[in-house]
Amino acid sequence: MGPEGFNTSTQVGELSPVKHILFDADGVLQHATQHWQPALQSVLGLSDEAQAKAVLDDIFQAETEVLETEGGFAERLERVLAKWNRPGLLSQTLDVIHAIEVFDDVMSTVQALRRRGVRCHVASNQQCARAEVGLARRKHVNLSRLQEHARTHGGECLTEAYITSRTYYRFRCAEGHEWEARAGNVLQGGWCATCRAAERVGKR
Repeated sequence: MGPEGFNTSTQVGELSPVKHILFDADGVLQHATQHWQPALQSVLGLSDEAQAKAVLDDIFQAETEVLETEGGFAERLERVLAKWNRPGLLSQTLDVIHAIEVFDDVMSTVQALRRRGVRCHVASNQQCARAEVGLARRKHVNLSRLQEHARTHGGECLTEAYITSRTYYRFRCAEGHEWEARAGNVLQGGWCATCRAAERVGKR
């Protein structure tokens, strides 16, 4: 559903306007790029599906134990791997668990809603490490969108890290002009004000 599907204005006799929306992470904002069970079965060299499911159950249990803490998942995961005689495979196992990609169309909707004043939040029961990976992926996608927008105008985005849509980022146009603008303004079509002013003068 696009942002036009949400009524954010107050009308007499109707419900109060939408001010906040909670988005789940997995399956809504992001998705795993591979199924955990067969991937872990391959990475860990597990003999059959039943064993892979048992290992996965232990991993889910380890996640559950750290949902309300800042860390500790890696340590618990190491103990799970040791239990199944798979020490030394922590990094490969985390690569499977953290294989996440975001849904670009949903993120575009979130950004459009925020521009209309709707506060968007993530409501998820992920352990902190995986949530941080998902956030990093979303920031990477947003930075890529800024870079692509700049390239379509023959310019470039000079800022190397994405923070939020309200943060100011530095750009350079094809004529060499540099300026700073908010990500949200640029993604709505904004570009070099100097070139735009020169174009207006030329049309007079």
